[in-house]
Amino acid sequence: DVVATSRDGRDGTVAFDVTKVNVASTVQDLAKDCSAVVSTIGTIGTPEDTTINGASALAANGAKAAGVKHFVYISVAPEVREWAKDFEFLQNYMEGKVFSEKSIATYFSGGSDD
Repeated sequence: DVVATSRDGRDGTVAFDVTKVNVASTVQDLAKDCSAVVSTIGTIGTPEDTTINGASALAANGAKAAGVKHFVYISVAPEVREWAKDFEFLQNYMEGKVFSEKSIATYFSGGSDD
């Protein structure tokens, strides 16, 4: 089975707006009996970039608590990270992404078997 989420629950997905829910506990509930979670949580150019882009860290916490073995995180390419340093409007975006990457690494070791 697959559980899919979207911000507003459209097209048969589960409504999951990371600015309005307890992300870790919601993911823990949604991920019960799942073997993997794929996180594509993200936004750019909004006042909530840091919060939203950092939500994958909270999702990883919830997934780990649910017993999920694999966590796939769609982040940002290293070249983009380097390029973004020169643009102030991308700083909150990058802060959230870096926070998520570091946090996920603490919950899931990052090896090919995790």
